[in-house]
Amino acid sequence: MVPETYLTQRSEKIGGISLIGKLEDSKSSLPGSSPGTPAKMATLEIKKYPDPVLRKKCQKIKEITPEIEQLINEMIVTMKKHNGVGLSAPQVGELKRIIIVLIETSPQAFINPKIIKKSKETLIAEEGCLSFPNLFLKIKRAKEVEIE
Repeated sequence: MVPETYLTQRSEKIGGISLIGKLEDSKSSLPGSSPGTPAKMATLEIKKYPDPVLRKKCQKIKEITPEIEQLINEMIVTMKKHNGVGLSAPQVGELKRIIIVLIETSPQAFINPKIIKKSKETLIAEEGCLSFPNLFLKIKRAKEVEIE
């Protein structure tokens, strides 16, 4: 876990990123929101290395549909169940450009994220990955990252 790393929101357009909070006004509710109840909250299977889906290129999301919202909901539930701090769609077998990141105590969904700027300052912290169970390594990363 790297709590000192920050993601800076640059855009809320579908071509950029979409935060989970922006989806709350839609037909289905998200975890933590009060209106309505999600239609079906399943825990997804986490793909483990060397599953080939983990090496495939993901498709850009062109529209936030109820199916995309449902996938985001289920990814959040899955990440929380496995005590993760991040989860990408390929890790649950979906070749879509979606990631869930735990920022402080709140999961945030990013759609079509693209890193556009990284700080020169770095930090090293021990990290794990749900697709590589029981493997923890010290990873050097930029302290701040700006995405669009």
